[in-house]
Amino acid sequence: MKNRIQFKIAILGFLTLLLSSCYPAKYTFSPESSNYGIVFGHGKWLLNEIESSYVKEELTEMAISNFKYYLKDDLDYVGKSSSLLGSKNIPLNPDKERLKILKSTGYDFIINIKVKQVKEDMQGFQIVSSSNPGSNIARVTLEIYDLNNLEIIYLQQVNGSVSPDKIKQDFSFVTTTDQIIKKSMKKIFRKIKRNHVKKN
Repeated sequence: MKNRIQFKIAILGFLTLLLSSCYPAKYTFSPESSNYGIVFGHGKWLLNEIESSYVKEELTEMAISNFKYYLKDDLDYVGKSSSLLGSKNIPLNPDKERLKILKSTGYDFIINIKVKQVKEDMQGFQIVSSSNPGSNIARVTLEIYDLNNLEIIYLQQVNGSVSPDKIKQDFSFVTTTDQIIKKSMKKIFRKIKRNHVKKN
């Protein structure tokens, strides 16, 4: 009985230490993010290839799955068609000349997602230095363009970051940039789901 109590106390102490050594990321939507819902109406939609060397496959599956929910067969993915390979390298906020070129693909809307790893000083589990704790910072941007009117109609941008407590020095669990990127994408799709408008 005594050993069991001691074991429970040890487990409780370990969990308390574990929780006190966790550094979750903080997430914010940029001021430029749209505060209205996207209208999923008629037309052909093209999801551009996500430019990211970080968890690219997971992000692509997440994007296709979420947009297919609203668009069904009206959504195509650029990576599945060799004839659309020239549409891949689309910068953020492309000019109208670039949008005119994209319009020639025959699509009405294009979805452009960019991922940026701003800073990565720490891995998931490590000793955090009190003198130079470092930080992990990443950004995910989602744009939707109307190719008929050659203009952006929707924008969401999430910035995620984690910076451990500078006065501590211990073994710590820190949110990695990969985790920040995936969580940022999920936050964007939750916002789309909450505010979207579905036209019949």
